[in-house]
Amino acid sequence: CELLTTATFEEGINSIGNRAFYQCGKLESVTVSPMLNFIGRFAFYYCDKLVSITIPDDYSYAFQLRNKNSNGINYLGTSCFESCTELKSITIPSNINYINASVFSKCYMLSYVRYLGLNSPEYYSISLFKDCKVTKVIVPQSYQSEQFCFYPVEKSVITPKPTKTPVFTKTSSFNPTSHTKST
Repeated sequence: CELLTTATFEEGINSIGNRAFYQCGKLESVTVSPMLNFIGRFAFYYCDKLVSITIPDDYSYAFQLRNKNSNGINYLGTSCFESCTELKSITIPSNINYINASVFSKCYMLSYVRYLGLNSPEYYSISLFKDCKVTKVIVPQSYQSEQFCFYPVEKSVITPKPTKTPVFTKTSSFNPTSHTKST
């Protein structure tokens, strides 16, 4: 993956395996399908140019997803985005229900985190945002707790809405089945 700068996972891809893009030093943006439900351990570890990860949080799509035995991405593996040192902000979709240890650890520029769900997902340890600039997590006004994975929350008047907007930031294009890079 030494020349890969963007990656898009189309419908039909439901997981990204362990170490799939481990140390892809030029990877800048990733977009995943609403059908994706699993990002494995160290999947994007040390992708130090990664500034954009788009994970759809499309509530209007939920009915179709449920009928296809998927409810969108719901699991983030240990250290899956660790050491993505250029990542500055993230929005975590509401359908994430399990966040493993160190998912965003050592993302030194990360300072803004927004979570779209109403309940805190299950989490493994306090190292989720270790060595990041995160001091709080922005959540909907109706969020049910005063913490998000050990971090204080700031309740926002903005509530989750049906949308297909980027969840981490930007978009990209890479079809893993053809292994061809596009710009």
